Parts: sequence; structure tokens; C-alpha cells
Amino acid sequence: MSDKNYNPIQVDLKTDRRYSWCTCSFSNEQPFCDGSHKANKATPPMVFEVKEDREAWLCTCKETNTPPYCDGSHNN
Repeated sequence: MSDKNYNPIQVDLKTDRRYSWCTCSFSNEQPFCDGSHKANKATPPMVFEVKEDREAWLCTCKETNTPPYCDGSHNN
């Protein structure tokens, strides 16, 4: 891993939205995709929706076993 901060980011997710979670770590809009994967020939985002409005901690280390949600893998 590089010098980047890989701590999860708290977000408020809404049921009426689609989210694009960054899977490559190149995005400057973490934890969401800003299209940087295209220039870097990296993995595309994971698009997801939620069934109810909720607060969540989204992963930025990309090591989680429960994407896009943080499972504490950045501590290992």
C-alpha cells in the first residue's frame, strides 16, 4: 500500500440513488468512483443501491470481504 489513508469513510446512503464504489483506489473522490480507472486501465466501479436509507462505512483499502462496506481489513 502507498501513503494513502485507507480508513473507511462514513456516508449517508439513500434508497433513490445508485452509487459507484471505487474498486481500484485511483479515484480522488473516495470511496466513490470519479472515472480514474479508465486512464489507469484499472477495474471498473461496483455499482450498488440500498433498500433503505442508512449510514454506512465504505471501504477505501479495497481489501474488504464485504464490498463496498468496510470489514476492518485495513487493520490487518
